[in-house]
Amino acid sequence: MNRVNTRKLLKFDGKRLLFAIFALVVSATSFAQIGTAKEFMWDNVKRDYIEYVPQSYNAEQPTAVVFMLHGLRDSMEYKLELSGLLPYADQYGWILVVPEALKASIALMGQEIEIGTMWNAGMNISVAGLTLSPNSTVDDCGFLTALLDSVKTNYNIHPDSVFFSGVSMGGFMCQRMAIEHADKISAVASVSGTIANGISSQTPIANVDIMHIHGTGDSVVTYSGADFSFAPFGSFNIGLSAEATVDYWVNFNQCAETPINYMYHNVKDDGMIFERYDYAGTATNSRVAFVKVVNGQHDWYANDEMYDINYADEIQKFFRGERPSGNVGIQAEPAVSCAVYPNPASSVLNIMSEQTIDRVEVYNICGTLVGETMPNANTVVMSVAGYNSGVYLVRIHTQGGVATKKLMVK
Repeated sequence: MNRVNTRKLLKFDGKRLLFAIFALVVSATSFAQIGTAKEFMWDNVKRDYIEYVPQSYNAEQPTAVVFMLHGLRDSMEYKLELSGLLPYADQYGWILVVPEALKASIALMGQEIEIGTMWNAGMNISVAGLTLSPNSTVDDCGFLTALLDSVKTNYNIHPDSVFFSGVSMGGFMCQRMAIEHADKISAVASVSGTIANGISSQTPIANVDIMHIHGTGDSVVTYSGADFSFAPFGSFNIGLSAEATVDYWVNFNQCAETPINYMYHNVKDDGMIFERYDYAGTATNSRVAFVKVVNGQHDWYANDEMYDINYADEIQKFFRGERPSGNVGIQAEPAVSCAVYPNPASSVLNIMSEQTIDRVEVYNICGTLVGETMPNANTVVMSVAGYNSGVYLVRIHTQGGVATKKLMVK
């Protein structure tokens, strides 16, 4: 697709976001108003949204519009200020639109339980012998498409630069918009929000570029099953798993079955490994990108000093059609099983593999090679006695592929 011509800028040092679906207690935080709070009438209901128009916007040049959808019980102010996308809007002249969902409640065991702001993302919740669909009568898809049409009327929006991003419940809503209104959208980026179970059998009306980001340690929307634990009613399913969501779009977009696998530079002491899988479009030319966050939680990682990845930066690159670069390492080779111990290590490091190890490289946090050996054996013993305390990367080359392990030296 022909997208708005933009250039890369410095990454934003955002704050860590913590989103909890169906949380019964949420701490209240106040943020300074950014953008313009507006109202929009839809289905005879007043809907609220924030519109951010940067000073760099030029009405003579077509630009992009980015919708950002908040999580459950969150607010439009919270999502806008902490999303990390504001600097990119300033640099590129993008219009940002942050709408707010309506409040929802469910009738359960004779009580009306308030859930808070919630998008009608197509969820069916089976709990206590009941099937519940909170806010199922709210036409959020209609509201968002009407709001998009209004933005197009008021601003010079490039037809191939309409983007939707969202986290948690907002991610689920982005998936629904992609399925039901792909003819109006260029690309969607969902974080921790998969395809809701109530719409997973639907066929998208058009092809669209999709990015999905999910942590394997997500305890709110689980990676392997999109299950949510709602005390005291136990755990229930709310959608497709992370990988099933990716497969859904890979199949519909007729992407190449084998993705290009990249590894982000693993140098920060964040306890996570960030992997990326890019599925190139073939017949439809529509892309699918999957960022798998090993040990990642139900968070929005957007702090360059703390994490090896900045979600906002990766999302804006995807929207602009930029290929992985910068903090993304070389294309990964086939994964191999290796054991590295002890970890942390203080004097000696042992490395074992079922396949012959050709070479072992050790890099410090700056990416400098500090140790190397070529054993041509299945077992390696390396000395780390002279290493400074800190984080290192051990890259193990075998006849079957390459494995990268994080090592702590104390």
